[in-house]
Amino acid sequence: MKEFPRFAATCTPFGDLVEQYDQMSGNVLDFSLPYEPSPASSRGVRFDRTNDAVVIVAHVASDVFEHKVSLCSGFAIDVPGHKNSVIVSCAHTLEMMRSNDVHKSPSAKSATLIVTPSMQIYPVSAMLSSLPRSDLVLYSLQTSLGSLATLPVNPYPAPAGTSLRAHLVSLGGAPKPGRSWQTWTAGAIQSHWAAGQVLSYRDRAGRESKPGTYDTLAHILYSPIPTPGSSGGPIVDEESGAVIGMVTGHERSNRVEGHRGFGTPAEAIFHVSKSC
Repeated sequence: MKEFPRFAATCTPFGDLVEQYDQMSGNVLDFSLPYEPSPASSRGVRFDRTNDAVVIVAHVASDVFEHKVSLCSGFAIDVPGHKNSVIVSCAHTLEMMRSNDVHKSPSAKSATLIVTPSMQIYPVSAMLSSLPRSDLVLYSLQTSLGSLATLPVNPYPAPAGTSLRAHLVSLGGAPKPGRSWQTWTAGAIQSHWAAGQVLSYRDRAGRESKPGTYDTLAHILYSPIPTPGSSGGPIVDEESGAVIGMVTGHERSNRVEGHRGFGTPAEAIFHVSKSC
């Protein structure tokens, strides 16, 4: 892989990140995350421009016989007191790469890389925390704080019917018709802030949950249906511009409800913070 010679001396091997993923499960951070349910206009997400805070997460491994890449999305968050930039992303693509044996080869080179829309590449240096049941990981990058823009995060669940924008990507081929896709990473990947709304919440047993009650809000259901590669990307309240969830996939419950987007409420990010 062409990038490995440049990063070989500083990359944390993917296998080490997998070990940290297990060790850091449920780890509570030593710092608090800021509550931003109503961010200032300068902080709120703009849907008419590319944002370097939304990134591609690439798990890569290569030996003399085989090359493997697993892609998903992620976004940078503000973590006061931590010296490096922090990326929130999904866990299931790491799990998929973990099941492949390429990174275990003695001759393999491997890493998890963060790629911004401006094609800056940052190696992941460590796993800060993981919540496997919420499909959530927090990565620390080999870059100083302030190198990446960050997104405001709302810890309070958005009510059903809230208008939202989900960050979707097109990893290859022609984008889906009827959507305003924009070139994202040097023409190789396109992106789109797709309009939709919060549909409902579910607990870990799949039962409907209600915000403002003692129900566990394990999953957020929403429209639109995400595209491959969008997992780990932000779901943003259209009015406030704050993150209210993370894309993880889609599901089909029954003929009446049909396909719906499936995600992790932003509240879960604060479960690894001492402020929660």
